[in-house]
Amino acid sequence: IKQAAEVVPGMALSLEFADGTADAIATSGAARPKTIAKPGAKAKEPGNQGSLF
Repeated sequence: IKQAAEVVPGMALSLEFADGTADAIATSGAARPKTIAKPGAKAKEPGNQGSLF
């Protein structure tokens, strides 16, 4: 499967990891709601260096 929407409750799944596999049973077919991204940190204004010459 390539999308969470393809999963149905009770579906048998095989999960593959780098070090092995694990079997699982889907308990729900609904995709998780998208989380709202938090605003990024505000860029700091450069300090006043004054004249360099």
